[in-house]
Amino acid sequence: MPLSAVPERVTFPFDIWRLVDVRWQELGYPSFSAYVTGLIRYDLLVSGPHSSTTADPRSKLQRKLTRKTLAAHRRGGRRKILLDHLIEEAEGHPVPAEELQRVKARIAKALRDMSFTR
Repeated sequence: MPLSAVPERVTFPFDIWRLVDVRWQELGYPSFSAYVTGLIRYDLLVSGPHSSTTADPRSKLQRKLTRKTLAAHRRGGRRKILLDHLIEEAEGHPVPAEELQRVKARIAKALRDMSFTR
């Protein structure tokens, strides 16, 4: 009988770990493992591109990506969601944020209209 869970060792840049160790609890996950599993599930659902990866976690590029990640986290703001990626896939190219908002507003209106006509 296969295992229902697979133990795996994972390492993180220290600055990322400091944020992640707080973040999973803020979001109400019962464990760090549940948080990572949730992130993986979301990634598999979105299937969007990964622009922040390197093969060597100790590389200069990895440290640069960590700094960029921390800066983006401090700035806050919205990130792309599954719907954004689906719109871009349908358009066949990246879509500017303002246009994504307009398309999502049209989709929301169409869904509202459909729900009221039934």
